[in-house]
Amino acid sequence: MLPIAISNDGPIPITVSALRLRMTLSGNQEAVIPYVKWRPELQPSDKNEPQFATNFVVKPRDVTLMYCEFHRTGVTPLRAGHNSVKVEALVTSRAVWERIGEFELHVSEEHEREMMTSYWVVHDNADALPGLAWEDDYEYPQLEP
Repeated sequence: MLPIAISNDGPIPITVSALRLRMTLSGNQEAVIPYVKWRPELQPSDKNEPQFATNFVVKPRDVTLMYCEFHRTGVTPLRAGHNSVKVEALVTSRAVWERIGEFELHVSEEHEREMMTSYWVVHDNADALPGLAWEDDYEYPQLEP
């Protein structure tokens, strides 16, 4: 969960369509991480169930505080060291992503090892073992009707 505060100092309400994190990783790789859920309060309770990511309105001259959950898609590992993170909002009226914040995320070498070993890698070993590789000429048994 990441606390996000969005302020609107204008005279009309603004609608935010989405939030995302844009991370610059080592080797100048970039990862975009969308938000998928949010809570109005940090402490989980029966009255504070997580809500799915939807549009929300920030009233004129007001601040909206929410605790957002972001999920990475794919396997873009975080590397040990400092990773630059930009928080961006898609404001409906402007139809462009706007940076609303930025911070440095420090990842320790121990945490990097934990992340790297927590991924499941799917691999078929049959090709490497003699007699187990799938053959194109394999005849599947026919089932009787």
